[in-house]
Amino acid sequence: MSSDLRQRTVLIAQDDDDVYEMAREAVSAAGLGARTERVLDGAELLVYLLRKPPYRRAPRPDLILLDLGMPLHGGLWALEKIRSHRTLRTLPVIVWSRSTRASDVRQAYELGANAYVQRPLGASALDRSIGEILRFFLVTALIPAGKSGR
Repeated sequence: MSSDLRQRTVLIAQDDDDVYEMAREAVSAAGLGARTERVLDGAELLVYLLRKPPYRRAPRPDLILLDLGMPLHGGLWALEKIRSHRTLRTLPVIVWSRSTRASDVRQAYELGANAYVQRPLGASALDRSIGEILRFFLVTALIPAGKSGR
């Protein structure tokens, strides 16, 4: 298990305010002390990750929860960009979507998603889902440090 005691950051790429708020509450309820950051679409996600204005001081996320159906540029577009960028490609990216289309699942894995999790309906199921994701990726799994360290 990880002995890293610094505060972890979960970046949630989600345009729906209600879904984001439930996810933020679920991250808090997981009891791991992780903080959340939010972006609304794939283009903003890349701006955040590349630390361009207004995100120059943004923390490197330890985990990205990525919705597919965002406006402007969607999740699959962003995933492809992340995996093609040398300093971003090791970031854990979980596609967290309502879609169960086989083509979405296949394409997400082909583009390098670490996991594809169907976003459940209902607060308690959502809490369990996020809790399991966080416990695995922030506690159990070993993740490579970013270019500037973790």
